[in-house]
Amino acid sequence: YTANPNSQINPLQFSDAYNDHANVTTLLGSFTVAYKILPFLEYRLLYGTNYSTGTRGAELQGWITNTGSNADGKGEAAIQATQLFSQSLTHTLTFTKKFNDLDFTALAGYEYYATHYKTQYSSVYQFDYNLSLSNLLPIHYYDNIQDGKQSNLVTGSGNDPSAELQSYFARAQFNYKNKYSLSASFRADGSNKFGSNNRYGYFP
Repeated sequence: YTANPNSQINPLQFSDAYNDHANVTTLLGSFTVAYKILPFLEYRLLYGTNYSTGTRGAELQGWITNTGSNADGKGEAAIQATQLFSQSLTHTLTFTKKFNDLDFTALAGYEYYATHYKTQYSSVYQFDYNLSLSNLLPIHYYDNIQDGKQSNLVTGSGNDPSAELQSYFARAQFNYKNKYSLSASFRADGSNKFGSNNRYGYFP
């Protein structure tokens, strides 16, 4: 690899030394059900869920020496596991009626959304192989992380508090002779991330 005289890393060299692989599995599901209470009044329920789990491995091979990091001449790797779960629930009530030349539609609804995320990770530097371009093994550091010097091992985990959103909304639409129309809407959104004295925002 050609060295840059101003000490910048050769981008091809860095690309060859760095590997980052992620594998994510996501399951999505939803269902809806509706019921006509009266010919002009309909209730609808919608539920959706998202479950996602993933792993990620990243490495910087030890044969690269000019990165300015712990990996220089030693190698570095990290592994991570993540999990995400979210769900939403929506209720709506729709009123539709025709009064002579006036069409009127009104909708009122409630929506709840919650999501939760957690992660675990480990990183380590200083490996015993792939420290020279002349002797490379086809084994990624992140697949053999126990080979890293254990005194340089860093582990951690995170478990985010659940984020919850709660919304109320309404909309009314008037249409007269298919020539004049008027609509109005209002929404209130609240989050558990805000203080109890100012939890909602209102959006007309």
